[in-house]
Amino acid sequence: MIRKALLLFVLLLCRMYSPAQQLFPVKVDGKWGYIDTAANLIIKPQFEWASFFDDRHAVVVSHGEAAVLRKDGSLLEFPGSTMLEQLDDSTFGF
Repeated sequence: MIRKALLLFVLLLCRMYSPAQQLFPVKVDGKWGYIDTAANLIIKPQFEWASFFDDRHAVVVSHGEAAVLRKDGSLLEFPGSTMLEQLDDSTFGF
């Protein structure tokens, strides 16, 4: 009960500060995935780390390597990269 209330509070808080954002990172059994504003699981938990989405992308770590995740669940992978930083809406740096 407390966990659900906390999740709802976090979702509402995120919604207030990021009205365009529709997916939110959530940790389930030690892995990160994404839920929508209704708390539906959209991208299954499979990542070691996950950032918030901007309008289109999030940075995730999968199998120890950084990648860019699209909202459809597809990945832009950068083999061998362990650090990735989002510089602006469409630019990422190592």
